Amino acid sequence: MSNFIFREILFYSRLNPDAPAVVSGGKQFSYARFAADIERVTRALAAEALPEGARVAVDLRGAYRSWLVLMALARMGMPSATATASDVLQVGATVFLTDGPATDLGPGIRLLTLSPEWFDRMTPEALPPYREKPQDPGAFCRLVLSSGTTGVPKCVGITHEQLQRRCLFGARTYELHPSARYLSGVGMSTVGGFMIPVATWYSGGAVVLAGDDFGPALRDDRVTSVFTSPARLADVMRRLPKDAPPIPGLKIIVGGAPLSEALNEQARQRLTPDLYIIYGSTEVSTATLAYAPLAIGRPGYVGQCLAYARIEIVDAQHNARPVGEEGILRVQGAGMATGYVDDAETTSTAFRDGWFYPGDRAKLDASGGVHIVGRVTEIANLGGLKIAPHVIDDALIGCPGVADLAAFSVPGAKTDRLWIAIVAADGFDQTELYRRYGEAFPKHPPPTVVRIDKIPRNEMGKAMRARLRELVEQEMAARQARAS
Repeated sequence: MSNFIFREILFYSRLNPDAPAVVSGGKQFSYARFAADIERVTRALAAEALPEGARVAVDLRGAYRSWLVLMALARMGMPSATATASDVLQVGATVFLTDGPATDLGPGIRLLTLSPEWFDRMTPEALPPYREKPQDPGAFCRLVLSSGTTGVPKCVGITHEQLQRRCLFGARTYELHPSARYLSGVGMSTVGGFMIPVATWYSGGAVVLAGDDFGPALRDDRVTSVFTSPARLADVMRRLPKDAPPIPGLKIIVGGAPLSEALNEQARQRLTPDLYIIYGSTEVSTATLAYAPLAIGRPGYVGQCLAYARIEIVDAQHNARPVGEEGILRVQGAGMATGYVDDAETTSTAFRDGWFYPGDRAKLDASGGVHIVGRVTEIANLGGLKIAPHVIDDALIGCPGVADLAAFSVPGAKTDRLWIAIVAADGFDQTELYRRYGEAFPKHPPPTVVRIDKIPRNEMGKAMRARLRELVEQEMAARQARAS
């Protein structure tokens, strides 16, 4: 069977040739144009004689050209990853396609420069038509690096069959249909940054391409739905003109990190009341959905489990925990990966008996609602008082002069010690920060505050607290060495 993605794009190019497939910078690319451009790039890549079935890393600056290359690779049965030169080895790629400089790729990796001239000179008439090849549904289509908040990359392989199932069910969750205009507010290297646009084309809708500041495109390009992270949403809100009215017909879905109550309320008041929260992972895709107003006053609430997913809360022996009691979350979902690529040891820890263990502690309420407590490895034990660091973040982020912050714990001789990394702006008052902390957490010991230039975050905006902990431990070790 030929590639399902291009097959659907080709179908819509014949059903309604002039319907928009891509909107970029106010310019529309019809399904007929999109299909023809994919055909042109497929022919050009086939002429490069890439090794059959090779894993290909792609790093191109133009979003539209990037999608043409990714769709061509999927059509050719070559698993792709959107990755920089430093990540080529992590995804196991043997071919690197880029329009920029690349050095130190390692032995055995082929570099192919796809300059603007490469695209411009490839006309359909100059190359023979591409002949479709049968594809194994169980072969990898997409490779995604999933590092969570640990900073340790894990490569997730998603097969053609798994991706098709994710597209089928994702179309319902993200309301994708021929009239939809979807904008991705996350990077193309993330699973959502790839899967949801593909699901949009699978449904006959249009994908709106925009840069990091995608706020203006929401209104200008009549976007109907967007998936983004809390960090990116907060950035949009900071740039939003104070007199800008809410955008009619817009649905925003937020995931990848906890959504604070302040940002929840601000986005619903100023952008759209149609705001939702999801919980999921690269390995499983979307598992829950929550209407954002229902999360107010319910810490960690991420909604109800979707019909095509299952969530259980278990103890360390994998036995189900009672309703209302904390435990380890495990999840199943349609299109779920079966393990990490070339990493049997990590696979055996995270994938067990058909379940994926993402490393979160959670609980279920009486209605089946899922409440995320925090990462198993990040919950601080402060002399017997346990707290998830994102709860501290939410309580203090509104403090004057705080541009960004992240709480984290460092193990001590008897108990964890709480630290708060601060990116300070004008007007920062550390005394006021301590006052607010004491007011919010009167039973907890005071933290140690450290100023840094930037909070390390992953692609989805999650604070990489393990990296912050490592920096503190390294500094403490260096001080001890100097003292001795």
